[in-house]
Amino acid sequence: MPPILSAQQLQGVRERLQIADQNIRNLDGLIAEFVDPLPFTNVKVEDGEPIIGEGQRDSWDRLQKASKEIPVPFAFSIRAGEIIHHLRSCLDHIAWQLADPIKRVETPRRVQFPIILDWNNKNELSTYKRQTEFVTNPAAETIIKKLQPASTKSPEDDHLWIIHDMDIIDKHRELVLCLYVPRIQGPTRVTRDYAPIPNGYGTQMLIPLLGTAKVQADIKISLNVAFAQFGQGKDAPVIKSLVGLRNTMRDVVAHFA
Repeated sequence: MPPILSAQQLQGVRERLQIADQNIRNLDGLIAEFVDPLPFTNVKVEDGEPIIGEGQRDSWDRLQKASKEIPVPFAFSIRAGEIIHHLRSCLDHIAWQLADPIKRVETPRRVQFPIILDWNNKNELSTYKRQTEFVTNPAAETIIKKLQPASTKSPEDDHLWIIHDMDIIDKHRELVLCLYVPRIQGPTRVTRDYAPIPNGYGTQMLIPLLGTAKVQADIKISLNVAFAQFGQGKDAPVIKSLVGLRNTMRDVVAHFA
């Protein structure tokens, strides 16, 4: 089957994704510079038992206090909003390339990639029909319908809806970013006790005994920058979330390529 959109038609989308990639890397570096000097706490666990002294309690208190009192630089919200906007623009660029050339000229403002939450909502369904009437390729229309958040079990947690919703939020007010715990770094492992069990072939198998798992850990818990709201969830790490949204957009492009 030939691609629905050619490489040339998708060039603008791919360039937007490249810009989003670069902006994510830049924001990641800025966030690291911001959080690295902030309070943190070290946690040691031996044989499943945490080692907690006054130092650990004091550092944990300082970490929690910082998470509530230190504001996230406003510039981070602006940069995150720019990334979200590039991702939303990718969808509209796809819609423009799919549009009937005549209708593009007649009603250019109606050429948008539809994103709806509920097929039973009459207003949303009406908008969806208006925005898909320009699509002349039946295969493309099928893909657009399949990609709708309304077709999923949790529409408000669908990445396309999150991109759409956050882009609207950023147009009217800044995206809310906050400091939260944790950003966990360091080695952890689990040890268990085993019992030898004959297997009938002259050898034995080692079977882990239930209830003998013991965690060994030496980790650093520090602050991270998060979206205060991400879909229906809260405190979603900014960089991890943006990378997930970008990956979703790459998958969308692949459907049309």
